[in-house]
Amino acid sequence: MSPSDPDAPRTLDRRAFLVGIAAAGLGACTKGGVDAAAAPASAAGGVTGPATAAAIAAGGVTAQPVTTAPAATVPVATVPVTTAPGAPAATMTTVGRPAPTATTTPVPRGPAAFVRHGDRSRNEVALTFHTNGDPALVTRLADALAAASVPATMFVIGEWADAQPALMRRLVAAGHELANHTWSHPALADLSRAAMVEEIVRCRDTLAAFAAGPVTYFRPSAIEVPTDAILAAAGTAGYAVSLGYDVDPLDYTDQGPAAIVEATAAAVDRGSIVSLHTGHADTITALPDLLALLRGRGLRPVTCSTLLR
Repeated sequence: MSPSDPDAPRTLDRRAFLVGIAAAGLGACTKGGVDAAAAPASAAGGVTGPATAAAIAAGGVTAQPVTTAPAATVPVATVPVTTAPGAPAATMTTVGRPAPTATTTPVPRGPAAFVRHGDRSRNEVALTFHTNGDPALVTRLADALAAASVPATMFVIGEWADAQPALMRRLVAAGHELANHTWSHPALADLSRAAMVEEIVRCRDTLAAFAAGPVTYFRPSAIEVPTDAILAAAGTAGYAVSLGYDVDPLDYTDQGPAAIVEATAAAVDRGSIVSLHTGHADTITALPDLLALLRGRGLRPVTCSTLLR
């Protein structure tokens, strides 16, 4: 057969074959769901769309720059992804909640100063509560303080805080100030220097996960006036002040609400810091009369940070 015979098999030129394959491939890409010519810039990310298939085929395309919107700094985590049996392990990156930021800045320093009251020239007092005990009683106290719109400073025991995250968040959300009352409430003066520091630091770091601001104040456990060793340990843990009190109605002895009010009335003054406890029902019962006493004397309850500003 001659090449001009119409029945002879047609021989396809190699160049024509390759050009045809390339054209078919480009056409399939365009019809397969990604129309390169019509791809818009991403509205969310600001990404410029790719060049058109026709321009690529023509061979005269300059790559388009790709721009993205500034990315927010967000913590991410790498987690395992389940894959088919025998397939290599895979991971994916997920966006998570920001990690808690410590709100204290511990700086080793000299001994803490012992402070028992605030400025006697201002008509303010601070109600401080040694915070631990029955969560139901702490909830009742929080309700009573909220009803009266009174802020307090909560000297929290660290292990109690760790066990009561919901209550801790409620206290902070209500505007109460957190302060350090050691991790486990030991007889602090009986411990070694290293053990004292550990008690203070462990509580400090626990409170930092909840606090809305710096945890400024420390109060030692099981002792009214701190020893030199305690003040040194507090300074090592980053505290400039060991905060005492000048009014102690001994509410933890459970002598009744009236006894709490009477003892407070006998000692409270401008600038006073009052020592109270959350784990005693009589304290909660006495609170309305205590607040009435303060109002009657023109004394406004504030946090310790406000009192000592």
